[in-house]
Amino acid sequence: MVDHSTQRKLVIWGASGHALVVADIIRLTGEYDIVGFIDDVSPVREDDSFCGFPLLGCRDCLKKLARDRVSHLIFGLGNCEARLRLAE
Repeated sequence: MVDHSTQRKLVIWGASGHALVVADIIRLTGEYDIVGFIDDVSPVREDDSFCGFPLLGCRDCLKKLARDRVSHLIFGLGNCEARLRLAE
């Protein structure tokens, strides 16, 4: 059993097939506590869930996540061009 109190909080930006693969890899490492997903494509999905985790909204929720001590973010987008734009 994983002790979530010692894990670093992480959010995944993206909520489709590629993000699901990223989430599976993160869960296997056991190093992070996934708090949810950010979805800029379909922000109306906020408060739904994706692969068992909450959809937190779009990029507008980043400041709130930082206040909630979410210290890590990873891009779970399959589109390489979109990932590069967001990384900038």
